[in-house]
Amino acid sequence: MCFPWPSADCVTKNIVWTFALFWYQLFNSFDGSYLFEYTYILLYNLAFTSVPVILMGILDQDVDDKVSLAVPQLYRRGILRLEWTQLKFWVYMIDGIYQSVICFFMAYLVFYTGAFAGPTGQDLGGREQMGVFVACAAIVVVNSYVLINQYRWDWLFVLVIAISTLLVFLWTGIYSQFKSVGSFYSAAEQVFGALSFWATTAITVMICLLPRMASKIVQKLFFPRDIDVIREQVRDGKFDYLYNKPTESTLAASSISSEIVKPPTQTFEQDDELRPIYPPSVAPTATTTGKRASGNGSNGSDGSGFPGGEGTFTPRRFSLERHRPSMDRARPSFDRLRSSMDGRPRASFEATNDFTSAAMLARMESCALAPKRTSMAVEVPR
Repeated sequence: MCFPWPSADCVTKNIVWTFALFWYQLFNSFDGSYLFEYTYILLYNLAFTSVPVILMGILDQDVDDKVSLAVPQLYRRGILRLEWTQLKFWVYMIDGIYQSVICFFMAYLVFYTGAFAGPTGQDLGGREQMGVFVACAAIVVVNSYVLINQYRWDWLFVLVIAISTLLVFLWTGIYSQFKSVGSFYSAAEQVFGALSFWATTAITVMICLLPRMASKIVQKLFFPRDIDVIREQVRDGKFDYLYNKPTESTLAASSISSEIVKPPTQTFEQDDELRPIYPPSVAPTATTTGKRASGNGSNGSDGSGFPGGEGTFTPRRFSLERHRPSMDRARPSFDRLRSSMDGRPRASFEATNDFTSAAMLARMESCALAPKRTSMAVEVPR
């Protein structure tokens, strides 16, 4: 099934990042300076947050294809366009703005009362250090938000989320080691060595994701959709028959049937290439004066009781026995023909709605061969 979650997560993650920069502009008179180090802005949609959303759009599914075919009513919400509405768009917009407020102002409150010192006693009140606070928290929140909205959690998706999240910390540690970066030099050593950074990041992530987690829990428990009910039934094993998995009922039925002693069945199978062909006997016997006939037209006679090619009389032999299927050679086409003609009337073309070319030709021929009715006008004298 197709979901609007990837597009919604793209909107949310860009709102969080952009509005975090906007809140910073309120405190520096909109002078155009960046809160984040410029490489953060370049890599945000390129490496830090893009791969989880792309992978979500490719691999995410609420149920697999077998359950979807067994319960086609699940497609109803998508057909009626109930998965992505204007109300849901504004909900995601408000949620993204809320997360940007938390990501920025949690770090702002840390630096509001005054700068604090790192483990070496260096002042951490610079713009670059505050940008690391906000950027790392925003990236963790955005990737965790994608993970919450993901239906299918597997090792590949969790691994991609972990790598994308840890990549910002790895990039900060590597990039800040070069002196050419200017004031961003040694930012990772200064910020990552402070306990306030990890505490602020953890609290920010929890506060940002709390409304989304609470709304999902309430919706799943008290206002479940069709897909929520079906997913719960899948976990309970009610669709195991689609995967040929034995259930309790099938196991009980198989145990009962195994106790019943079935008679041995004998099959007669032989390859047609190996089975010999016996010709009809044409040798004369003591009761025949000429060449012996087989009675079924094998010597040229038609078995109708009239003299054959050499003047011998071959009376028809009528058998009172019923048809006995051959035990040494399978004749599926003949058996199907007999079973189709035994007691079952053949349906007409109209009854079976057979509109093939053969059926149309038969109806056209029947109409062409039917006698045409002519009308005669009779004049009645007045």
